[in-house]
Amino acid sequence: MIEQWFREDIEAAFKRSDRFTICDPEGVMTFLLDTLIKDHLVYSAASDVEELEIKYRVEKEHTDQKVILHVRRDRTQMKFLREYFETGERLHVHGLPRYVRDKVHQHLRLNLLL
Repeated sequence: MIEQWFREDIEAAFKRSDRFTICDPEGVMTFLLDTLIKDHLVYSAASDVEELEIKYRVEKEHTDQKVILHVRRDRTQMKFLREYFETGERLHVHGLPRYVRDKVHQHLRLNLLL
């Protein structure tokens, strides 16, 4: 079910933009991205150098393709991919339990905290 919700988030974002940035400081969404590699181009970054390399590749080689940018850093630590995160389609993951809780509430109207 989590994979389906994640795919829906990505597909909805790609209807509006060619770039989808995931801010995932804890790296909890990595296992879901492994399943999406077949469908979309995915780049992951955890350092400034990786961010710079990804930004270069995306702007040089993939101008007309849909790209998922997975950043394993907090939003405040992003340097080169922060522009995509702030202006484009994004998902800020504060932990997998919270993501699941929000999706259950959104789709089933159940509050798991009660």
